[in-house]
Amino acid sequence: MKDVSAKQSVVAGQLDKVEAKMKDLIDPKPTVVEVDPMDRHDPPKKDTTAYQKNLEKIMKEEEELEEKKEAIEAAKKDVPKNPVVEASEAAEEAHVE
Repeated sequence: MKDVSAKQSVVAGQLDKVEAKMKDLIDPKPTVVEVDPMDRHDPPKKDTTAYQKNLEKIMKEEEELEEKKEAIEAAKKDVPKNPVVEASEAAEEAHVE
């Protein structure tokens, strides 16, 4: 009987350790970061080189798209009007005056 109770106390101690470990893993205690009031250095800034590269790429694509739109508008203006349409517009202007 003593042997069983001794084993039982050992197992209970082990179970307590496992329970404590599981509590730490599942619900960890928040770590408090102590800030030294004498340290007046700003925290290091994040690396934004990838962001800058992507931003430049996007800006370049937008400029190219804008140039294409302007080229299309210029090409549309260069296309001569239909002579019938020009004649009808001239007739409307003459009729209004």
